[in-house]
Amino acid sequence: MSSEQCNSMGEVKPADDTARQVFGEVEDQVYKKLRHEDRVHNMHRTDQLEKPRYYELQEYAVETAAYGCNYFGKIKVDEGKFVHAR
Repeated sequence: MSSEQCNSMGEVKPADDTARQVFGEVEDQVYKKLRHEDRVHNMHRTDQLEKPRYYELQEYAVETAAYGCNYFGKIKVDEGKFVHAR
């Protein structure tokens, strides 16, 4: 079981090749969230986007947890529009 003592969020860093690869692997899942296929999230600011114009990781942070690593990323999906993915 994870706890606060076992977790530590690293600093926010500009996108690099390793992080781009990690977030590239979940691109389809991010698109499903944007299209409300999960029927949970209300991403009203991106509702008008038929398909995001971009999928560009801008910056990210890594949280080291007892069971591995969590990546948190800020992804550009259109001019001035970003989503945060974990």
